[in-house]
Amino acid sequence: MKALIIGKNIMFKQIVKKVFKENDSLSFEENIEMALGNENLLQYDFIGACIDYKNRGGDIGDEGDLLELFSYVKEMNKENIFFIVSNKYSAKLEKKILKYEKAEYTSRLDISDVVEMRLKKLLEYHKNRVLVVKDIVFDLDNNTVNKGGKNLELTKNQMVILQIFMENPNKIVPREYIIDRIWDCDIEKTNTLNVEMCRLRKKLGEGKTYFVNVKGIGYKFYEK
Repeated sequence: MKALIIGKNIMFKQIVKKVFKENDSLSFEENIEMALGNENLLQYDFIGACIDYKNRGGDIGDEGDLLELFSYVKEMNKENIFFIVSNKYSAKLEKKILKYEKAEYTSRLDISDVVEMRLKKLLEYHKNRVLVVKDIVFDLDNNTVNKGGKNLELTKNQMVILQIFMENPNKIVPREYIIDRIWDCDIEKTNTLNVEMCRLRKKLGEGKTYFVNVKGIGYKFYEK
C-alpha cells in the first residue's frame, strides 16, 4: 500500500509507522499545500492527515482545503482510504469525511492508543470487505447480499441502508444520518426513508426481527 501522511505531529507519524507494514510505502508532507504539489498525489491508496487546532490555520491548513483535496482525489480514485485525526472535535469535518465509504475520523489525538486502534480497524476492515450479521452476508466488493444461502435483489438505496446497519449492529442509527448518506440534500426525505425501510424489511423476511424503530430517533439493527 502507498500512503501519504499530511501533518507535523510526531506522535501521529510514529503511530503510522507502527501500524503500516515494512513493505508499505510511506510519504510525508507537512501541509495541504505541499500535498497538493506532490506529483504522486493520485497514486496513493491511503491519505492520512493530522490537524492541530492549537496552531493557527489548523497546523496543516484550513480544513475546508483538506476536504477539497479529499474530494479531488476521490473523484479520480474511488478506492482511496482516508483517515483524519485532530485534537478538537469538528462536526463539519466528521459529517463530510464520513460520507466517504472508506474513511475514519477521530478527535482523540491526545490518546495514542485510540488513534492506533481506529487506524488499525480502518485498514483491517478494508482488507476484508465482507459484513456478516445473523444469516446475512454482504460482500461489499462484489456488491451482493446473501441471506440464508440465497441472493437478495436490493435497490441501490436499500444496499446503502443495509450496509449502514450491518456496520453498526446493536446501535441506534438516527434517521438524519441515513438520509444524509443516501440523498445528501436538505429536502425532507423521512417518508421516502420509511418506504425504503418497509421494503427492505420485506425482502429480509417478515418472520424475523432485524430492525426496530426507536421513537423520535431512528432505527436499531439487532445482531442477535
